[in-house]
Parts: sequence; C-alpha cells; structure tokens
Amino acid sequence: MSESDSHIASGDFHGSNTQRLSARGWGIAVFALLALWFFVPRLAGPYVELKENGDFRIPFALSEDYSLFREFSHEVGKLAKSGDGLVDVAMLGDSVIWGEYVAKESTWSSELTRVWNAGKQAAESKVQLRVWNFGLNGSHPAALRGLIELHGKWGSAMPLMIHFNPLWLTSPERDLSTQKPVPFNHSSLTPQFGQRPPVYKANAGERLRTAIGQRAGFLLWAHGFRIRHLEGMDWNSWAMEHPRSVPWSKSFREASQSLWLDDGVRSGVQAISWEERRIPKQRFEWVDLEKSYQWGQFLELVQDLQAEGTPILIVLGPLNPWVMSDSDLPHYNQLLDDVESALKEQSVPHWRPEPPSTEQYGDTSHPLAAGYTALAEQSLISEVWWNWISELKP
Repeated sequence: MSESDSHIASGDFHGSNTQRLSARGWGIAVFALLALWFFVPRLAGPYVELKENGDFRIPFALSEDYSLFREFSHEVGKLAKSGDGLVDVAMLGDSVIWGEYVAKESTWSSELTRVWNAGKQAAESKVQLRVWNFGLNGSHPAALRGLIELHGKWGSAMPLMIHFNPLWLTSPERDLSTQKPVPFNHSSLTPQFGQRPPVYKANAGERLRTAIGQRAGFLLWAHGFRIRHLEGMDWNSWAMEHPRSVPWSKSFREASQSLWLDDGVRSGVQAISWEERRIPKQRFEWVDLEKSYQWGQFLELVQDLQAEGTPILIVLGPLNPWVMSDSDLPHYNQLLDDVESALKEQSVPHWRPEPPSTEQYGDTSHPLAAGYTALAEQSLISEVWWNWISELKP
C-alpha cells in the first residue's frame, strides 16, 4: 500500500453498497415516505359499500381487520349526516350482535330496524330507524372499549347501542382476571400498559409495537391488507407459499373477494337449537362484579362515552337461562340486577329484554333467527326503548 493510499479520508470512501444523499435527496426520500404513510391507506384501503337497508356486517373472516371496522364506522357516520330522514344507530357487541347462527338479514340489528319501522310506534314517535350491525366476533368488553375508542369514527353524535354479554364473566379466564397466561381474542385492542389484563403477558417491546400499530394509520392499513389479501402473512412469507401468484392475477383477486362473502349462515354452522345440539346443562365459575376486569373496562367505556356526550343505550344479555344449572340461574339474575344498579347510579339508559324461549337459542348465548325476532319485538313494549328512541330525532 502506498503512502497516499494510507491517508484516504473516510469521507472519500464510497463502497458498493453505500449511497450518500444530498439535502435534496433526503427531502425527496422523506416526502416519499410521508406520502406512502398517509396516502397509501386512503388509495388502497378497504372500501365498504353500504346499502340503505343497513344489512352490512363485518365478514367473519375479517374480524381482526380493524381498518375495515374504521372505514365502516366512517361511512355510516357520513350516511347519518346525509339528512335522509332516518335515524342511524350503531349496535355494538360480540358474536351475539354479529349473528352466529343467522344470515345478515336476520340479525338483532336488522330485526330491530324491520320490527320498529313496521309498527305504529314508529309513526307515533315520527322516528324511522336504521340500526347498523357493528358486532365483531370475540369482542369482549375490554376489546370493545379499544375498538370504539380507537376505531369508531362515527362522531360523538352517533347513537350507540352497546351489548353487555354476561358470558364474559362466567369464568376468570373469560374475564381475563386470572394471573395465569391465557390466549384471548383481540389482545391488541386491550390496554397495553396501564390497566392491561392480568392474563396478558406480552413483553414491553411487543406491547409498544401493538400500541403504535393500532394508532398509526399506515401500520393499521398494512395489518388489514395482510388479512384481506395475504392470508394474514407478511409479503415474503406469502410469496414463498404462492410463488406463481401475483396481485393482479385472477386467483389473487378471487381469494381476496371470497373473504367478503356473507350470503347466509356462515359455512360450517348449523342453525339448530342447543337442545338439538345436545349441549348439556352448564355450570359457571362466576366472577363477582366488583372484582371483574371485563366489567371495569365496560363501565369505563360507558363513562368515557357519557363524557363525550354520545347518546348510548346499554343492552343487557340475555344469556340462555334454559341451559344453566339450577344453582347458576340465581347468580346470573343477581349479576344483572347488580349491573342495572350500577348503570342507574351513572344515569345510563339500559334495556334488559326477556330471554327468548328455549328452542330459540342455538347455544349458551346466541339466539337463532326466531330469537332475534322475539327480542326485537320487545322493543315495541319497552318503555326504556321508547323513551331513548323518541329523543333521537332525524
């Protein structure tokens, strides 16, 4: 090596893999990244085509695509402001609201819309309804709180009917209050730091990534894109599994479109009663209300919505009382009494419908189509429902 070679300054070195950007180059790179971050989710995001009858629901296969939930709520919010003379109401909850054993035209929200608008009460109150199905499979109260606060884009003026399903208090595992690690649905929607569920044992780095991913539009879009188009995998993994498929191919489009199918009772589900299913009588390990993590999260959600001035109606149960053991039924009724008392203290409107008949339940908590009709028909004679709806003028 010559003497001149030994004095090469580091600033003069340009390796084969090094590219030094000028100030202008950095500006272009930053602009391109910002454009990617902000505009790609809008240009290539999920598009929800709503019909006037309000029968749309999040497809079962896309239950964890929260960007789709966000877009759905945004579109309903715009429709609610259109001045078409209808009162739009979002009905939220888990698979009981989604409709486990029914087609989208026979869910609780659809039956409420049909029964109310066909009754004389609608004419007397001059309120025509359109109740939207925002049920999401597995959305327990803690997840429901995150779903509404992070991704509910209706605006604070949108009336919300929120279902409280006591099923989530039937064991410490469902309540998420046990210290034993337990896998559970929609963990990314629960609090990641303060108030996180005792069962949630992810490390701090994972929880930080999750918290950012639920709040950053591009990351939320990317997560949804993987679910809608890449079978939940990242691009490299998907490409390895499908080496001959490309985004513009027919097979790629068909696979993506098939996730949106919702033409009836979902595949593999039998719409038969719990008795025909031969489900035995159930016994539960009830969690006391004052010790319940799920109830604490639900009550905080209610308080947050009240502070925002959002019109809310809490719908309580009903679980299937016919499937409960003789010792469980009194505990269940006492639990609902305690929930009602707590909501009364907070001046929260709530509706506690009577359970449908035994043959109208598919299992412990899900009604069949006739059960949803029976529940909807109770709205016609419910003073609570009447008073709440009458205040929602178009």
